[in-house]
Amino acid sequence: MFLIYSCDCDKKYTCGSLSNESLAWLNQNVNDTIAFSNSNGNQMKFIVTNKSVSPAYEAQACIHAEIGCQCEYNCEANGRFYAYGNTMISSDNVYSISIDEIGDNKSIFNSTYNVRMLDFVGKYTIKNSSNNSSMIDSLLPTFQLGNITYSDVHTQTIDTTLSYYKNKIVWKIYFTKSLGVIGFKERYFHSTFYR
Repeated sequence: MFLIYSCDCDKKYTCGSLSNESLAWLNQNVNDTIAFSNSNGNQMKFIVTNKSVSPAYEAQACIHAEIGCQCEYNCEANGRFYAYGNTMISSDNVYSISIDEIGDNKSIFNSTYNVRMLDFVGKYTIKNSSNNSSMIDSLLPTFQLGNITYSDVHTQTIDTTLSYYKNKIVWKIYFTKSLGVIGFKERYFHSTFYR
C-alpha cells in the first residue's frame, strides 16, 4: 500500500497591523508638545519627533517537514512614539511609549505596553492570553493631579531602596489609556510633575 500525503507548504497568510485597542494607547502624533509642570512652577516640555506603526504583512505559515508540512501562524505588530524634552534633570531626556502585540492571524495573545519617562522604564501587559488582565502596581478609578481629576489611572512604581534603582530620578508614573503619562514623581526637585 502506498500513501501519498501532501499539503501546500507555500501557503501564505496575512498578519494585521496594530489592533485598534492598542492604537488607543499610542495617542500622540509627530510635532505634538507634551508639557508637564510641578507646583513650584518648574516646567518640562517634550516634542514628539517620531511615530511609527508596523504595517500588515504576509508571512509563510509552513515549512517542509519529513512527512508533509509543519505549520505555525505567528504574527507580531508594534507601534511607538518618541518625544524629546528640554529638561536637564536627567541625561535620559526622552518620553516614549511602545506597544508590542503577539498572536496569530486570527487573534492577539499578548499586548505589552512599554513606557519611558526620563530614566524611568516601565512595562506591563495590556492583554495576556493566560489572564486577560493588566499587570500594574495599581489602577485608580479616579485620581487628581493639579486641578484635573482623571479616570482609570494606572500607576507604576520602582523601589528606590534597591541598589539597582537608587540613582533613579523618576520613581513613579501615572498614566491613562487616552493621554499616556499624565504625571510622575521625581527626586531632583522632590516633586510631582503633571500635565
